Amino acid sequence: MRVVVASTYVPFIKGGTTVIIDSLEAELRKRRVEVDTVRIPLRSAWFELPEQMLAMRCLDLTQASGQPIDRLITIRYPAYAIPHPNKVNWFIHHHRGAYDLWGTEFQDIPNTELGLHTRQMIMAADTRYLNEAQKTYALTKLIADRLRKFNQIEAAGVLYSPLPDSDRFYCGEQGDYFLYTARLTPLKRQNIAVEAMRYTKGNFKLVLAGTGDPPEYAATLKSLVTRYRLEQKIVFTDWISEAEKIKLTADALATLYVAYDEDGLGYSTLESLHARKPVLTLHDSGGPNEIIQDGVNGLTVPPTPQALAAAMDQLWADKRRTLEMGKAAHQSIAEHGITWDHLIERLLS
Repeated sequence: MRVVVASTYVPFIKGGTTVIIDSLEAELRKRRVEVDTVRIPLRSAWFELPEQMLAMRCLDLTQASGQPIDRLITIRYPAYAIPHPNKVNWFIHHHRGAYDLWGTEFQDIPNTELGLHTRQMIMAADTRYLNEAQKTYALTKLIADRLRKFNQIEAAGVLYSPLPDSDRFYCGEQGDYFLYTARLTPLKRQNIAVEAMRYTKGNFKLVLAGTGDPPEYAATLKSLVTRYRLEQKIVFTDWISEAEKIKLTADALATLYVAYDEDGLGYSTLESLHARKPVLTLHDSGGPNEIIQDGVNGLTVPPTPQALAAAMDQLWADKRRTLEMGKAAHQSIAEHGITWDHLIERLLS
């Protein structure tokens, strides 16, 4: 079988989509699948999306060098606009500003005549081109629900993204800190974690590992630390290497993932599962709530600093129970089929 994996990506950002593309290609090759990847740079400004979708519609990936391409697997929007008679979508997310973020503080499309018209074009095109596929798999149950709600499309199933190089993660000591690894950006809501440290009683720290995106948000977080005199309780690492991240995860007491309505599980969540660390998340954090069971492999609490602080104190006070939750977190990987074997079997079936 000759397979092409096609996806868009944001240039100059080594983000989750780039990791997914590279990992899927490598895992397909391990299984002796003839595979090529088509990486399409995308400018995600809302007013440029329609013409970029039209350009992708003009791509012909039915053959290469005179040989037929048996299957096209598309990943990030709007690569699913590419026509192919045997197309399978692994749908990661919409352009969220036109969908679930419409009407929220994170909306990027203006509520103007042009904005409304563009939103309608995006949604109509998405529905048409997604329906062309033989199958559309959703990254999470949350994404499957959005497909059903906004596009009237029933996903063929949920395929969680496995962690690349998962065997590098391990369980170390129970350190004196909680770790939150993610870009410092408003949707990841590190501000709630910072504010939570005002109310904690235990003698532990919060480590925030990630760079500011935008830089102004990182400055805002640091100003909160100064305002509440939390300099001795919160550590900013900025950018860290993969080796440093693995070590920090291994020795954390537990990890946080408190993003708003996250599409996927979050790489931080996956890393924690492999490192046998429980995860703290919030009721409205989206994808992580499909895996994290309150009191079993982590804690899930209301989206307030006070509730998060109480949960952190709970894990700190009962380290034996925290250790047991970490073991259960690792078992969640197999329970939910978060493996490359399961993923590839479905994409090629």
